[in-house]
Amino acid sequence: MRVFIKTPCRLHFSLIDLNGSLNRVDGGVGLTLEKPNFTIEVLDRESLTSRGVSENAWNLLPDNQKILETSLGRVVFSVECSDHPNIDDVLNVVIELTQSFIHKLVDMFSLTKSEKFPLKITIWDFLYAHMGLGSKTQMALAIATSIIKILEIDMKIDIETLTHMVGRGGTSGIGFRSFENGGFILDCGHRFGKDEEKQSFLPSSASNAKPARTILRYEFPEDWFVLVVILNVPAGASNVEEVNIFQKHCPIPVEEVQQVSHHILMQMLPGIIEKDITTFGNSINSIRKIGFKKIEVSLQHEKVKELIQYLENRSKCAGMSSFGPTVFSIFESEEDAKKVLEEITQNYSSIGFTSYITNANNHGAHMETTPQ
Repeated sequence: MRVFIKTPCRLHFSLIDLNGSLNRVDGGVGLTLEKPNFTIEVLDRESLTSRGVSENAWNLLPDNQKILETSLGRVVFSVECSDHPNIDDVLNVVIELTQSFIHKLVDMFSLTKSEKFPLKITIWDFLYAHMGLGSKTQMALAIATSIIKILEIDMKIDIETLTHMVGRGGTSGIGFRSFENGGFILDCGHRFGKDEEKQSFLPSSASNAKPARTILRYEFPEDWFVLVVILNVPAGASNVEEVNIFQKHCPIPVEEVQQVSHHILMQMLPGIIEKDITTFGNSINSIRKIGFKKIEVSLQHEKVKELIQYLENRSKCAGMSSFGPTVFSIFESEEDAKKVLEEITQNYSSIGFTSYITNANNHGAHMETTPQ
């Protein structure tokens, strides 16, 4: 079997409630984007044999390939992202995610060595980690989905279970739903308090809570253009640093939680439903300046803060995804987005950046499976 998966990425606009006075925390709003992507192709033993690949060919591997030995069998990894500056970083992240998932799969189903192995996993496109695009969730779900398809146990594991297995969704429920269905997503967070699923304020990477459930998912206007800019500054907070930020700044004042909720209910959602980019943009600008999002922005490099303000002055809105440093703006025409990008190129060429002009993804990850 051959499995090919091209994931979307996501913008996380804001967490909603990090106060907990109503015995719930988290909750979030976000949007699925068409690009950038994480793209992999997975081949099982039969597919490799049909292509004339033997295990003997893996005794001497080129620099862009590595081997992982697991209890199910051997997995060979190959990177074909020709423009990525550090192939080892790509391989190490994907190997770590694969190893962790196979270990959990073996424990859950009492699996032993599989005739489907060896597998070859080829990485064609890679999402940079800790940039605010939800890369780890997309990569983990793509790898996990490929493996359960190969093993023909995908009907036994739903998306929520799979997300929990790969250790994602413990704070935000945006990423896994972006992978599954795309679109604009609002999640309801988690029960909070003594003996509840969350008892303290934690990011997804440090939380063992089940994935936050979806309140609603809307199709986002695909004729709106999203400009994504990632300046060459230090990556956003992660791991221990991220945990410390939650512990230091939470609980958020309940008044700010109420303001965030008000902007979501009476601006953001109507803006999407009525395709009113001005109203929607106003909600992004407002939410950025209150609640936990205000804290996330305050911790950014000065150039990121400067770029956010620049974009707000030149477009309908400017926001930052998750812990940054990814900044985004939304336009009614591609021409307008390109014009602003040209201005950014002139003003920020010295620091350098990566950029995309893209649209909403309203379908989730693209997946192909073929017998060989």
